[in-house]
Amino acid sequence: MTIDDTGDVVKLAGRAGEFDIASEFGLNKERAKAFDSTTAMAVAVGIDALRDAGIPLVLGYKTTTTGSKLPDRWLLPREMRDETGVIFASAFPGIDAMAEEMEGYYTQAGHREQLQGLESLRDWFAHQGNGRSAGIDELDRRIAELKSLIGKSEYNFDRRFLFRVLPMGHSQFSEEIGARGPSTQINGACASTTQAVSVAEDWIRQGRCRRVIIISSDNVTSDNLVEWVGAGFLASGAAATDEKVEDAATPFDRRRHGMIMGMGAAALVVEGEDAVRERGLQPICEVLGSVAVNSAFHGTRLDIEHIASVMERLVSDVERRHGVSRDQMAPNMFFMSH
Repeated sequence: MTIDDTGDVVKLAGRAGEFDIASEFGLNKERAKAFDSTTAMAVAVGIDALRDAGIPLVLGYKTTTTGSKLPDRWLLPREMRDETGVIFASAFPGIDAMAEEMEGYYTQAGHREQLQGLESLRDWFAHQGNGRSAGIDELDRRIAELKSLIGKSEYNFDRRFLFRVLPMGHSQFSEEIGARGPSTQINGACASTTQAVSVAEDWIRQGRCRRVIIISSDNVTSDNLVEWVGAGFLASGAAATDEKVEDAATPFDRRRHGMIMGMGAAALVVEGEDAVRERGLQPICEVLGSVAVNSAFHGTRLDIEHIASVMERLVSDVERRHGVSRDQMAPNMFFMSH
């Protein structure tokens, strides 16, 4: 697809404001540097979800070489650590950090390549016998400008590179709070968080853990990614090109012709009924059933017949297991696509 009109480019996107997980959530600054922006957001909302679920974090201590104890970090209560799992749901984990690293490296490499070319050209001018001509003066100015840029943006490989680019939000959050139950990352594109609920239900029903903290986030509109991911959605025909939000944000409308890119994070705690009862809390809602399938159909289009049959099977299963009819559910139901 070739774009020859500015009217055909992406103009709207939800973007993040200032966010510092170390100062706002009390995490160790050095540890936080190993987080991709997506991971940082996921860890932050995970801490919020624990608070909302009434699960306290207690101060842990580390033992020094002399045997004394120093405050370390805030952890789950000891009795909860082995029975708490974590799922990190994200479609683009670690890519922001990868793009940031590549941008830093290739910017510096480009500057050095330009500097080398200008210095070679200056040497050629100097050997023409014209003295300090106007051409050499201009080259000196440009060389000084490039050297200044290189000095200000000197690239150094980040030793935390692997931790920042790998999809490790689940293990990094588990380490932060001391959760030692099952831990994994899920990528189901736009349905990642929903799919995580299905996995969490399976884990709890199978007795692998008593609760699962689902942390999910994506940040495709960061300075490093908005151009790349925006171009990708535009090329696939999935991005709206309107100038006004009210024209672009038209879900389930015949006029809809694309999505608005954004960023965000969400977290929830899925817990077995007996575990909630032991803690003396009233849960917000109950997972009556879940299913995760793949239509094996197309990357961006939907197999409507298959999806309808899966939905029918899910609702029928809930009716059978819980003794509630779809007619009873419908008036109290909220449907969210994805």
